[in-house]
Amino acid sequence: MKASGKRCGTCIDRKVRCDRGLPACSTCLRSNRVCQGYNLRLSWPRGNDKKRLILGPDPEKGRKSRPRSTRRARWVHATSWDVGVFYHLAGLDRDVSVAAFKLRLRPALSTTLLLGMTGGERDLLHFFEGAVSQILTTFSEQPLGSILMRIALSSDSPSCIAVRKSMLALSTLLRHGLSWQSERLKLCAIRALMASAEDGITLTNAAQHVAAGMLLCIFEIHTNSSASNQWLTCVAGATNAIANLTFDPFGQDPDLSALLDWAYYHEVLSEFSLRHWRPEAWSSERVLLRCSSLSTTHPVPCLRLQRRNDTLRLLSEACAIVQSPSDPRSKCSKYISRICDMQRRLEQGPTSNCPSDTRTPAAGSLAVSVGDTNSSAVTNRLCRIATLIYLIRASGIASDDACDVADHIGAGLSLLRSLPYCKQPFPLLIIGFEAKSDEDRMIILDLVARTEKNPAARSMECARTLLHAIWSQSDLIDEGEGVVEYLDMMTGVISLGGVLPPFA
Repeated sequence: MKASGKRCGTCIDRKVRCDRGLPACSTCLRSNRVCQGYNLRLSWPRGNDKKRLILGPDPEKGRKSRPRSTRRARWVHATSWDVGVFYHLAGLDRDVSVAAFKLRLRPALSTTLLLGMTGGERDLLHFFEGAVSQILTTFSEQPLGSILMRIALSSDSPSCIAVRKSMLALSTLLRHGLSWQSERLKLCAIRALMASAEDGITLTNAAQHVAAGMLLCIFEIHTNSSASNQWLTCVAGATNAIANLTFDPFGQDPDLSALLDWAYYHEVLSEFSLRHWRPEAWSSERVLLRCSSLSTTHPVPCLRLQRRNDTLRLLSEACAIVQSPSDPRSKCSKYISRICDMQRRLEQGPTSNCPSDTRTPAAGSLAVSVGDTNSSAVTNRLCRIATLIYLIRASGIASDDACDVADHIGAGLSLLRSLPYCKQPFPLLIIGFEAKSDEDRMIILDLVARTEKNPAARSMECARTLLHAIWSQSDLIDEGEGVVEYLDMMTGVISLGGVLPPFA
């Protein structure tokens, strides 16, 4: 990738040619110089430079007069934000609430570390904070972007370096595509993690290991590799860093709690993938994937920590116990009672064990509020609706006091229609499975198209392929005489992929 029509700051100062490479030009790399990047370079005008000086009218001489001297000139430094605040305070624009003018205060970061970075690296960090952080899915109220920035720039230890390099690798991948720069940054992050792990994972560096592991997991998911399941190894490494601690520091701090929710979310969704992707291959005799850091045959360890989110806890439970209606074990009264109890808990609304979540949800909180802009609330509601639909369809059991499954499908489609882009493939797959009419399927396809326009969003090729296969099989079943159960179709379609698909 090359920058369009602009040399880097270092080559401009040296007055040499620049190949405009990203994130750093090859000329600076070959000469062992720091590439200043392609950002806007500001230079301040001299006091007598009337061409570059932006002047405002002198209030003493009226609006039409123009100052001939710069000594009495006033700099115009007001932004559109300042003008909007003035209109609001003066009562000229009462349609806008005061919440629209909220000050965005940047967290205090290490100035020394920022000054030691190149212009290209600082630009990538700004891209991560502004764009990449928006696609990191979690149920926590805490914004992951600012948390990861604070962790990455807190010190110059090997674990913090691993977080920084992981952030730079992911930003390079999403901004410039897969290249040798993104792979080099990923390898630097892995080496830093190995150097930090030589002394063991302690309470001090546990959060950095979890953050770096999850960032590398997102990196592997976005590379769409067709030859490996490295994202699963990254999830296992992050969850192991949490599970091996004898003391739980994550529950004492809201920022660390958000990291735990992030890791747990990906762990549970990996359990869903393992349930439906070639389940016969996970027997003790035939293990296709094995994480080198684990002693067990199952690649995803179960966290020995408190399950923090009721929605994810119920999805994990559903993946573990749900049986096909044709299975004799599904006729057991205890099993039926457990499935009905899970459905009631899903319909009652979200509950969380997170210390930072003090809200008391009302009954019937699965109702869709299209105007709700709370990202974590929308994420939780979508996953809850999808989990409830999956549980009813897979088990073939509906509790007597539960709403009709068609109501949940309609609520899910309404919520998907209102989203600007899709952050979660899991609800898209489950709710899209139930799209029978062309109108409902167009809602799904429009959301996929909107997601692909977002430069930081993940590729939707896997989700689109799976949905097309599911819709084709559903149409053939409706026209023919054959009957295929829900779990069999879900497992059969997902197992067609060459690698384990991530749905987180």
